[in-house]
Amino acid sequence: GAENAYRRINQMAATATGDALVILCDDDKLADTFIEKTSNEILRGADVVSTGNQTFGERSGTYSPTAWSLDAFKAYNPTSISALVRKSCWVDWDENMQYADYDFYWTLFENRCRNVILPEPLFLYRIHSKQGTKVIDAAAHAAATAAVFAKHKV
Repeated sequence: GAENAYRRINQMAATATGDALVILCDDDKLADTFIEKTSNEILRGADVVSTGNQTFGERSGTYSPTAWSLDAFKAYNPTSISALVRKSCWVDWDENMQYADYDFYWTLFENRCRNVILPEPLFLYRIHSKQGTKVIDAAAHAAATAAVFAKHKV
């Protein structure tokens, strides 16, 4: 389940030797220039670099993350899972949290990590019918979101 995936993310992050990390699900892709463009922002002082998303699969389109603010986090997770994160800013993913990526980026926001947004769609996100919030019912979604809000005292 998701908890095992989050445990693997934490294990890989703990053993990573680079200065920055990116999480990439096995059915998603990064544009050829993702590493170059996002790592340049890390070198300029960013802690987290989010990029625009290009969806593909069952539906196509583009999405751009929004600037971090408390209001943005109260509305939804404003950062895609595949942002480049400075290792010194990294925190373990909460393995018990269904929306661990939402919690992760909210924690980085609370820790005052500096987020830079590159609007260019450098993260390629596959849309399919058996993923995340598409297969979760409304009550489970509300409970998962409430757990994130409770952890962050909202």
